[in-house]
Amino acid sequence: MVSLLDGDLSLPSVINLMLGSEEGWSTVASFCEAVMGLKEASEREREQAADALPLRRRRTGGRRRRYAHLMPPP
Repeated sequence: MVSLLDGDLSLPSVINLMLGSEEGWSTVASFCEAVMGLKEASEREREQAADALPLRRRRTGGRRRRYAHLMPPP
């Protein structure tokens, strides 16, 4: 993506790339998916770390279970 933008990763340049062609849209979408995948993997590592703060640990869904009976059926 950087090569298509000649090193200019400003928002207007990225938007122009996305709106300029189907290839540009696909390039930006692939870049975003890759970045989000890396961020999610990093978050999972932080959640699973033994020394993680309680705020960083994965939540168990207690609130959802506690109030499930109030939700309408799917």
